[in-house]
Amino acid sequence: MNIEWRGEGCFEIATTGGHFSLITELPSRDSGLNAPRTKTDMQLSIWGDLEDTLFSQEDNSRFVIAGPGEYELKDVFVSGIKLNSEGTSIKAAYLMKLEEISIGYLGEITKKEITPEITGFFEGVDILLLPIGGNGMLDAESATELVNQIEPKIVIPMYYKIPGLKRKADTLEQFLKEMGINAKPEEKLLIKKKDLNFEDTKIVPLMPL
Repeated sequence: MNIEWRGEGCFEIATTGGHFSLITELPSRDSGLNAPRTKTDMQLSIWGDLEDTLFSQEDNSRFVIAGPGEYELKDVFVSGIKLNSEGTSIKAAYLMKLEEISIGYLGEITKKEITPEITGFFEGVDILLLPIGGNGMLDAESATELVNQIEPKIVIPMYYKIPGLKRKADTLEQFLKEMGINAKPEEKLLIKKKDLNFEDTKIVPLMPL
């Protein structure tokens, strides 16, 4: 499996050989970052409409999942769980399983949205895609607390300050300091299930591509 980060909450995840690929929440227009135009089989959206939370095909190039539910496409399984709702919009986080590896995508989760149901839903996940930049989402302290509760094998931080980002956000260094580790961003994460045979959680920051 290959995981690359495009900034904010946007990841491109592809199975070995490129037989399946998905993309998570695209950067907003006012973020200052460019949304990738890569063709993928699936897109996960953090926000969806209460009247349209099922598998929906928004265009001819990919399927879009925008809300809680159970989904399957090409032997890839996705479970969405509700975090919150505002008006007619519903906010979700997702648990994926690709090539026997489980990936938790916490989207724009806030500290107030962390409940026993949420921690139980993601507990023991292999890879956790975790917001750390504060300013409406988890900051370094609350993200560290959640890592200690969920105990994933690997944490990939997201939604933090990078060059070109227009909105205010905390730095990666603040999170690494809170976790008490040093880690240099990597270009991508290439991972197989057999590579996850270790006990302590690893922090793997990625370079925005």
